[in-house]
Amino acid sequence: MKDKIKPKYNAAQNVGWMVKIAWKVRKRVLFICVAMAALEVLYNLTQLYVAPEILSCVERHAPVGELLGTIGLFTLALFLTMGLREYFREIAMFPRVDVRSSIVGMIGRKCNMTSFPNTLDVKFIKLKEKAHHSVQGNIEAAENIWRTLTVLLQNVGGFLVYLAILSSLNWVLLVVIAATCVVGFLVSRYSSNWIFRHRDEEETFYAKKSYIRKKAESVELAKDIRIFGLQNWLNELLDRIHNVYLDFRLRCEKIKLLADVTEALLTMARNGIAYAYLLHLALRDSLSVPEFILYFTAVSTFTTWVMGILQAAEKLHEESLDLSQVREFLEYPEPFRFEGGTAIPKADAYELKLEHVSFRYPGTEEDTIHDLDLTVRPGEKLAIVGLNGAGKTTLVKLLCGLFDPTEGRVLLNGVDVRDFNRREYYGLFSAVFQEFSILDVTVAENIAQTTENIDTKKLWDCIEKAGLTGFVGKVNMDEGAPADLFFFAHNLLSLGQNISMAIVLLRTIIIFSLLLLCMRILGKRQLGELELSELVVSVLVADLASLPLQDIGIPLMNGLVSILTLFCLELILSGVALRSQKLRAALFGKPCFLIEKGTINQKEMHRCRFSVDELTEELRRQSVTDLSTVEYAILETDGTLNVILTAAERPVTAGQLQCAAPETGYPYILISDGTVLRENLRKCGKSEEWLRAECRRRGARAPEHVFLLTCDKAGNIYFAKREGRP
Repeated sequence: MKDKIKPKYNAAQNVGWMVKIAWKVRKRVLFICVAMAALEVLYNLTQLYVAPEILSCVERHAPVGELLGTIGLFTLALFLTMGLREYFREIAMFPRVDVRSSIVGMIGRKCNMTSFPNTLDVKFIKLKEKAHHSVQGNIEAAENIWRTLTVLLQNVGGFLVYLAILSSLNWVLLVVIAATCVVGFLVSRYSSNWIFRHRDEEETFYAKKSYIRKKAESVELAKDIRIFGLQNWLNELLDRIHNVYLDFRLRCEKIKLLADVTEALLTMARNGIAYAYLLHLALRDSLSVPEFILYFTAVSTFTTWVMGILQAAEKLHEESLDLSQVREFLEYPEPFRFEGGTAIPKADAYELKLEHVSFRYPGTEEDTIHDLDLTVRPGEKLAIVGLNGAGKTTLVKLLCGLFDPTEGRVLLNGVDVRDFNRREYYGLFSAVFQEFSILDVTVAENIAQTTENIDTKKLWDCIEKAGLTGFVGKVNMDEGAPADLFFFAHNLLSLGQNISMAIVLLRTIIIFSLLLLCMRILGKRQLGELELSELVVSVLVADLASLPLQDIGIPLMNGLVSILTLFCLELILSGVALRSQKLRAALFGKPCFLIEKGTINQKEMHRCRFSVDELTEELRRQSVTDLSTVEYAILETDGTLNVILTAAERPVTAGQLQCAAPETGYPYILISDGTVLRENLRKCGKSEEWLRAECRRRGARAPEHVFLLTCDKAGNIYFAKREGRP
């Protein structure tokens, strides 16, 4: 178990901090808390006394008017308290949100204005994440604490009032009730704390499961998973983690079940003792019926108040831990001087100088920059070149004041920059790193990084030097008119992505053209007619063609060479197979007779793994429903099934009937969607005058009004008029 880290602030201090913020931002939050607690106690008191008072009136034979008045009075009291309680419940959320929003603003200011080294500090980052989590919703600590305080106040108020009511009973009974409540709460707390202490274990299971599922569903890793056959391994790994997680959840449920059973037994004991004592008093005539009902109800409600105090206190403690982390984040120390300090010297130009500067990132053993001397004089242009990780960006950040050197000094006109107000020092620089932000302000303010005294001439000079005049040329910079920031950001800061898209587009065109050429060389084939080698080549080509498109870092030539190599191998293999019957049979197989001379060849069907259902399905596709009419059924090497019927079932031909059938020739398309195909018109031996005459004879004024017209050698014409034309 990890050692407990003591929070910097306790619950009372954190409640006081929240009260101060509420008093400054929305005072009515405090009034609503007290009012809701008081109304809840009054509502319960009214419910407690309504039945005993009415029974008291009946028992002493009070007049009907008094009875009805009592009922009406309690009804009115219940109505008013319940109505006011619901009213405050409805209006409570909005001021609470205002207080939480104020804390969100404080966190935002801390994030935006903190020293740059803090943004790289692991402790600062963790505190920031926890602070954001504590204010991100209505149920988090920064807002829910008001509900908790309301519940705590109403339970404390109810406890005191009911304690006064029950004080006339035996004090031992009250001690027993309170003691059983405390024991039940401690058992429940032990269960909750056990689960809380092991939350890291549960989060580890979730993280492992999420990681495996993310990798298993990754598009980038899909190819490797298929190639190396990792599907089963990933499934087994996920199953093992899931089984361990189920064992952990079983332990959690056992702890919770034990706590629930203990709580049930304590409740039975507590209620049994209290009710037995009240019955004893009632049987001795020490209690009247109204008093018995009053105390009977008060004992149950008193238990609720005690448990409520304990649970609300525990909840307040948990929320106090979150608020303590929020305060620790807001009070995180700043390594830079942001207030006071030496004023920046007024000068027309500045000189930057590094004296024996070394810098080492926290947690590393070697310096990123070691004992560097550098002087950047006014008007001088400096290019910093080096390998990745050489410290180029670190050097610029040292010059800009985002880092302080581990050793040495950074001087501005001879003065150590650590003596200046760091925010004033930042005003001398305009640096753009790999990490950037676009603010929801005008384009001018984004470029100038200020809202005051923007130099328009310098502004347009920067835009022109960056080559972005065309992107922002329509924006009125002089008036600071708001621009379409999304469009601006996309064009300003996504040039690299646009170049990448252009590269992908060009690669796509090249690969598509190459694939089209190669497929044209292979000849016309439908997918179902591909030979085995052709299918393998098609699958590999599809995968290889996608690689240079997915990652522009892969040289295009790598993909092209692989594709061309596969197609060359296919052409060579096809050529050799044409000249070697044995090689062709070994590679592509031989046709199989599934039905031979009217008999099903069961041995061949088993060898080809061809079921009876598949055979009958293929026969139905060729309009054959009776197997007895089939003489031969041949399964070709490309997977198609050719059927030869028996002589008696074959269609009769004109030659068998010994009659002369007229030769119609091939029907040529002469007009296609209003376009005259003159080459086909010449082959058919017709002229355009004849064609126009045929169009007019069929109701079309010109060929442009004809959708389709065909004609064969025998003069048979098919005509379809174009729709929507006169």
